[in-house]
Amino acid sequence: MSIIYTALAVTIYFVGSLKLLHLFHMIKWSPVSFMKKWEAFQPNVFERWLIFFIGVFVLVCLVYFLARTIIGKSPFAFSLIAGLIFAILLEFRILHLPMELESIKKLSIPFIVIVIIGLRVLTETAQYYRFQLSEQSKVLMSEKSVIK
Repeated sequence: MSIIYTALAVTIYFVGSLKLLHLFHMIKWSPVSFMKKWEAFQPNVFERWLIFFIGVFVLVCLVYFLARTIIGKSPFAFSLIAGLIFAILLEFRILHLPMELESIKKLSIPFIVIVIIGLRVLTETAQYYRFQLSEQSKVLMSEKSVIK
């Protein structure tokens, strides 16, 4: 049940932050503009954001499972490096920037920070619940081994 609450909180944070970044023109692209190209289905603005929210929720759930199973000792390092790489690659892909040093100036720092913070919350929570599960299993194993 913790995955649903965590994924929902991170998704609300991420989608809400993207909406605010777009509203205040801190990013030069719309998070839901890719849906304008769909020919078979033309959703309105609310439906676009709802579809985007569901997609981000599914992606966050996958990253949560990945973080819970793979991350070792330092979720901070993982979230910092993975968030930075993911945000930069995503902006390069969205803005169609050439791979040059001058392109770095066109990146949105608030977007990068939002991705890193969201990934940090997700990885820290996954690590916490992984630790809690291992502690509970140790307690259960010790209770079973006690001879009565």
